[in-house]
Parts: sequence; structure tokens; C-alpha cells
Amino acid sequence: MPGEDRIERIIMALLAELTCDVPGKGKMQLMSLSASEGLSRPFEYQVEILSDKPDLDLEKFLGKSMSIALELPEGKRHFNGLVARFAHSGRRTKQFFHYQATLRPWLWFLSRTQDCKIFQEKTVVQIVEEVFADHAGIKKVSKKLTGTYTPWDYCVQYRESDMNFVTRLLEQEGIYYYFEHTAGGHEMVLCDNASAHHSVALYEKIPYKANWSEAHGDQGETIQSWSVGVQVLPTKVVLADYDFERPSVALRKDSAVARQHDLNSYEVFDYPGEYTKDGDGTAYAKARAQEQQAGYQVASGQSDARGLTCGTTFKVDGLPNKALDGEYLVLSTNIYIEEGAEIGGEEGSDGHYSCDFQVMPTADKYRAPRLTPKPMVYGPQTAMVVGPAAVKPHDVHTDKYGRIKVQFHWDRLGKKDDKSSCWVRVSQPWAGKNFGAISLPRVGDEVVVSFLEGDPDQPLITGRVYNAEYMPPHALPANASVTTMLSRSMASTDKAQSNEFRFEDKPGSEYIWLQAQKDFHREVENNDYDTVKADQFITLKGKRQELVEKDVEQIVYGKVTTTFLKDHHNSVGGDWLQTTTGVINLHSDGDFVVDTKANVGVNAMQGIDIKATQDMKGAAMNVHLKGDMNVTIEAGMTLTLKAGAGSIVIGPATISIDAPLVNINCGGRAGSASPASPPAVAAPVEAIKPEPDKDPLF
Repeated sequence: MPGEDRIERIIMALLAELTCDVPGKGKMQLMSLSASEGLSRPFEYQVEILSDKPDLDLEKFLGKSMSIALELPEGKRHFNGLVARFAHSGRRTKQFFHYQATLRPWLWFLSRTQDCKIFQEKTVVQIVEEVFADHAGIKKVSKKLTGTYTPWDYCVQYRESDMNFVTRLLEQEGIYYYFEHTAGGHEMVLCDNASAHHSVALYEKIPYKANWSEAHGDQGETIQSWSVGVQVLPTKVVLADYDFERPSVALRKDSAVARQHDLNSYEVFDYPGEYTKDGDGTAYAKARAQEQQAGYQVASGQSDARGLTCGTTFKVDGLPNKALDGEYLVLSTNIYIEEGAEIGGEEGSDGHYSCDFQVMPTADKYRAPRLTPKPMVYGPQTAMVVGPAAVKPHDVHTDKYGRIKVQFHWDRLGKKDDKSSCWVRVSQPWAGKNFGAISLPRVGDEVVVSFLEGDPDQPLITGRVYNAEYMPPHALPANASVTTMLSRSMASTDKAQSNEFRFEDKPGSEYIWLQAQKDFHREVENNDYDTVKADQFITLKGKRQELVEKDVEQIVYGKVTTTFLKDHHNSVGGDWLQTTTGVINLHSDGDFVVDTKANVGVNAMQGIDIKATQDMKGAAMNVHLKGDMNVTIEAGMTLTLKAGAGSIVIGPATISIDAPLVNINCGGRAGSASPASPPAVAAPVEAIKPEPDKDPLF
């Protein structure tokens, strides 16, 4: 019968050829192949093999390339992979032994790794290429990308395999992949658009036939079963994030895919969106919305079409619902091939080929679901502060935000320089708008690093710790009662060259120590109160200058002792008033000079004694001496009184009077002397007693 002849031709065409480049493998024959493929996931091929050798070296097969070539109407379809597992399952026939091989793509072997790395200022595509470069011996990749991708400032591979790292980055950017196979290998194809997909020659259109017998008439390879459905999915995605460099900007972006069914306005909101640039947020929101809607309409079915391949497109016609006829993208396939040839002299069974598949209309945009989890850092870590080679230990390397660079202990590739990390923000005890507290870690310090939401891409310095090389400023536990804040001069590592604010709380020895390495500046915008309940000691090794723009008032209940070892200069712009209830003694080993441009008055309630061991001279326009009782002028040798041409000289034995005319008791009277008129002594103003200092809180 014609139909039976057609079936026979199909069975004979199912013959598949197995090739594997392993020396000494003997004769190998394919029994069956179970092949699972899907977009953005590594394929898996389970291969059942017969060999005439019972003692194949299993280890020699691992990592080797193995291919199955399936006959097509024109040419061959290849299933190629690298052997990830090879097993011996005993004897199959008298002549042949059963082996099992698991084939994986080269990408899957990257799951056998785990690493920690830092990438900076690179796009995801560049990062992926750099990771793949470490596997140059096996990697084959091509790009069919149309999108533009922004470099990431900072991206961390943290305790994850190369495959997981690459996969999650691609998923984040909306990039997906599939594999193309040749006789001797397979290639990973990166894509982000429908133009990256093509149809297989002679399989551009595959008809739908509802039953097997009809399908295998003269119609050739067909689709025997078809099930399609739509489902309610979120149609809108809203993302938000925060950029500390633009803290007032709402980084909120959204994207929607229009659907006409009821209840079509469900929204997914997520934070953080993992972006700081508006354009990136828009692109991510669009990719997330397309990802949500990629499963809106999915069809599944079964076919014997051997050219139906994951990542390719085809058109289907003949569906009961003509509206569903059209072009579809193959999302996944599960293919089973059973070889029907004679085995070891035994009569073979009919060969078999079947393909279970899932497809979606090419009119809808495909984005791979984000299934690969991003690793989290479960708790804080420590790291070392680093900087450029020109920056010495104990110096500060920072930017205008007070951020620093660190070298993580797990970073094997870092050079402990300013390229070891991104700029990392430093938590401060107080941060306001142009006020607060700041203390920047220095190069060489060990700091505590936390991660926002456990994200290794978002480090934050939250503390500092000492270690065996960077010990506390004062020996412990001997100084356990000391609380201190001690900085270090950047020009020195000498502990003495520092600024320090220290508290000692040892009972009986309590004190506060304040040290300035160089200058000490104080500025008080209003009053300044110092209360010392015991003694105060001030030692000044340089000069002292004071400027008081108003009054100075002092009250000293005890005595004041001042010693000047050199000159003492006082300049008073107004009156100088001084009073004492005791004695005033002025003593000078040199001259004592009083110079005034007005009167000099001395007022004594008792006597005034003036004594000079040598001459005493006085000069004035008029000189008046008056005693209320007596005036005594005594000279040890001679007393001379002179006025004009007249004079009286009183000697020890004689008195000489000499004048042009001498009148003695001739009726003239001497004038009276003017009494002394000392100026009134003004009393100094008493100093105002200051109010005691009080705690403003109580």
C-alpha cells in the first residue's frame, strides 16, 4: 500500500549516526537519544549507546565532544554536546554492551566553577565575554544583539558559578540565548530580538494534522497535536530606585503591554530596580513587562518534524481556529529518537522520532524569565581600605562624598589600589545638610562592610575594627577605663603626633585629656563659661596675645602674685584707678619716672616721707610750702634761699644776707603760702561678680 511504503521510508530515514572522538572506543552504535532544549537554558542529551567493548575507559569520555547526526530530507540535523557523564550499564546482547552518556553544552561546564570577582565600568555583554574568555578552549559564542547596553559601574560575582553569574546578568538585561549545532560542535547565540531567529530549510511551514494515520499519509512530517491557551498575567511593571547623587529625584519608571481582555490592569511594582540612570530604568521596566507577558499565549504540541528546533521559527497552518495560524518561535523541545536498525545480528525494531514542543507567536516579544537568583551576602564583612600607589598608609583617599575604596578579602584579582572596588559610601554617626560628624577611614584600616538588602553590588561601610597590625591607641586591658578619640597626623606614624580627646574613668583618677597636635582653635558665638572648683594651672611656652573689645572684670579673693622677668608695659586709654586697703609698695632698681601732662597730686592722711641719698630737685613756676603749725627746713651744712639778686645763706656759724636793698622790719608783710590742694581721688569701680555656670538642661 502507498501509505505503508511512506512509513517505511520515514523509518529508514530515522537512522542516526553517532560520532565521538575517543581513541580505542571500538564500534559504537546509537540506541536512543532523549534531547531536552529550551531558550536560555543549557540543553541536556541523554544518549543510550551500544559498544562491542566491555571495558571502555569511562574517564576518557568525560569532556569529549559527541555528536548525533539525524537524517533530514536534505542534509542532516546535528545534536552536539560535551560528555558530562559516562556510565557502563552492563551487557545488552551477546556482542554489545550498554553505555549511557549525558551531553551538555560548553556553557553548562561553567557551572562546575565558583568564584568571586569584581567588574567595573563594563557592559553586561563585555562582562560575559570576559568570563567566557577564561574558558577559551571550549567556548563558542556569537551575538545577534540590537540593543544598546549601559556599562555597569560595579558588578560582583559572589560565590557563584560562572554559568549562574552569566545567566543572571543576561536575564537582568533581557538578553537570552539558544544553541546552534554543527557536526563537530555547538555555538551559543546571544539575542534580544526576533530578527535573531530563522526558520529551518524545508521546515518553514509545518502543517497540522489531527491524527497520526492522516498525518503520515502523503503529507510528510506534520504536527499531530496542538494545544494553545492564554492566561491573565501582569500587564504593567513599575520599577523604582534611589540615587544618592540625586536624592530628590524619583527614579520611578513603568512600562505596559496592552491586552484587551477583562481584568487586564494588574501591576507589578519592584524596588530596587537596580539602576540609577533614567534610560536604564526605562529599558529595565520594558524588559520586565515583556518578560511578564512572554507566557501570555503559549502553544504546546507533538510533531514528527525533525527540523523543529529550539530557537527557530516556523509557520503552522491547518489549525481548526484559523486565527491561530501564523508564525511561531520555538521555546523548548523534548525530542526522543529511538534507533530501529539491527543490533548485533538481532532483528531491529521500528525506529521512532517524536518531538514535544512549546511555542509562542513571534508577534509577542520574548524575554527569558529571571530564574537565576542573585547571591546575597548574609551579614557584614570586613575589608581593607586602599588607594592609589601614591597614597601612603594612614593617608585618606576619598571623593567629595567622603567615599572610599576597599579591597575585599575574597578578591583574588584585586591589586589593593584605587581599582579594587567602586567608591563605597561611609556611614557616619551624624549626617545632615552641611552639618553632622565625619571620620574617614584611612588607607590600611580594616572596615566593616554591610550590603544594602544583602546585595554584593551595594556595599556600605558601617564600622571599623582593629587587628594585630592596627592595634588600639592605648594598651589594653591596662587602659580599659579609657575612652578616647585619637587621630593621627598624616605626616607621621608616631603616636605622639596626634590629636586626642580622651576620658579616663578609673575611680579616683578621672580626667579629660584634650591634645592638639598643632593649633587649637575655639570659637564661641555667645557666652563662654569656665568653672574650676580647685586650682588651675596654665603653661604657655610662647607669647600670649589677647584682644578684649569690651570690659575685663576680675575678682580675686586671695592674693595675686605676678612676676615679670622682662619689661612690663601698660597702656591705658582712659583713667587708671587703683585702691587698696593695705600698703602699696613700689620698688625699682632703676629710675622711677612719673610723667603727666596734667597735675600730680599726693594726699596722705598722715605723713609723707621723701628721701633721696643724693640730690633732690624740684622745679615749678611757683613753689608753695605751708604748714598749719610749723615749717622746718634743715640743711646739714648750708641752707641757701635765693630770689632774683637777693639771697640768704645760713651756714653752721653765720647767716649772710645779700641784696641791693635789705629791709628789716620796715612795715612790709610776707604773703601767705598757698596750701596744698591735692586732687580728689576717685574710687575704682567694683568688679561685678559673675554668675556661676549652670547646666542648660537643668
